[in-house]
Amino acid sequence: MKRAVADAVTAAAGETGPSARHLRPRATSALAVAPALVTDLTAPVVVGLEAWQFRQLVKDEHIPHARVGQRVIAKVEDVVSAVEELGRRQTGAPANDDAPAPATSGRTADGILARMGRVRTGGRPT
Repeated sequence: MKRAVADAVTAAAGETGPSARHLRPRATSALAVAPALVTDLTAPVVVGLEAWQFRQLVKDEHIPHARVGQRVIAKVEDVVSAVEELGRRQTGAPANDDAPAPATSGRTADGILARMGRVRTGGRPT
């Protein structure tokens, strides 16, 4: 029925041939796009820091940034590289000596956690 109405409209307009089909845009809710910039408002979502922690990190690590009004804006790559450098400087952090040595192979929970760089802290060892 709709096709017949569409054909009648195109015939009345003098157009010949198939008409363009109008499609709805695909839902992109599952598509994740990494942001290029991070602000103190988006810092909890983008880098996992509270706004005050983000501003303090930018200040202490001398991360290149811009201020727009009261907003602090920096490139995500600069923030990530500063956090990586900060992690390298903190190699003297105390280790979890009470944790059992993780298994490095196999499909055990300890092996999977070891591949992720984690150690089981509770429960019985396998």
